[in-house]
Amino acid sequence: MLKSLPETAAEEMCVVSACLQELFRKTRGFSKTSVGDFEEGLAKDLLMAGKRLECRGSPKANRKAWHGSSLTYAHSIAAATVVTGKLRKQAAKIVCYVFDATSGLTELTVDWVMGHPFALPVFASATGTTSKKFRNERNIGNSSDRRIGKTDAARIVATLRSGKLLAKREIMAGMESAIEGIVRDRIGKVINEDFVRRALDEAGIPYLRDAPGADAIEGILGASRADFAIPAAAAPKAFIEVRKSGMNHASMFANDLSMTVIDRISRHPECVSILLFDGAWSGPAKEKLERAFDHVFHVLESDRAAATIKRHLAGEDMRKAGRLYLTSR
Repeated sequence: MLKSLPETAAEEMCVVSACLQELFRKTRGFSKTSVGDFEEGLAKDLLMAGKRLECRGSPKANRKAWHGSSLTYAHSIAAATVVTGKLRKQAAKIVCYVFDATSGLTELTVDWVMGHPFALPVFASATGTTSKKFRNERNIGNSSDRRIGKTDAARIVATLRSGKLLAKREIMAGMESAIEGIVRDRIGKVINEDFVRRALDEAGIPYLRDAPGADAIEGILGASRADFAIPAAAAPKAFIEVRKSGMNHASMFANDLSMTVIDRISRHPECVSILLFDGAWSGPAKEKLERAFDHVFHVLESDRAAATIKRHLAGEDMRKAGRLYLTSR
């Protein structure tokens, strides 16, 4: 049985993240490499992709091009490039399998659809839309690439039988948006948070990670889970939020995130708040978040964040002066 795109992404992203952590250690924060780092394999692929470089043919030539590039190494671009390539290959396998098994989507049955939920993105793309829109428009919101119920399967079959479907090549092209979305979500939750996890582990700092069922940090107005609550969500001594953002969408959540932070520290004034970011941030959004958080670091500065927390836990006040609170103090 073929694996779904999200399942494939989860596995591939974990492998890539482990390699990036090792490269970060070996290359002193992606700054100094050896010829051996550019031998064939995942490490070479990640190093080259992180500077948007094509393979030059030999490890020595690759290393020379890498150090000669004026671009700053971008670990998130490296991970996205490598994992996207893996997902495109998996998507091609899924499309070919579905077409072979259903005679080009002309012999679909309810039972077959129920037994192959990983094909959901193919069904959506065949109609010229995304999986999310497909589920909403066809009222199959309970379906996913993990499970498709009988009623939803019947609606999918009826939809594909009644409409004009795209060709295999067009379906593959249409699945690009699904692949991009999956990779974007995994970069933040797996790759970036692994830099934080490693730094906290090496510093011996206990923490609670955000996960379904994890406890939330109580604020004055509400409760919310942090990416890392230290040592726990109840009476936290510190918390970390990890965000990846582009210039256009940073400002959209800057207000909400700032209010969440202020709400938490108003309830827990002894707690130190830290933001670790990756990606391009607009000036106003970043300034707003810098006012709300005690400290703001890049994800690759996770060691500095861990050191700051360790000093705070040891009794040194690492909160900044002039903090914003919901109530006067």
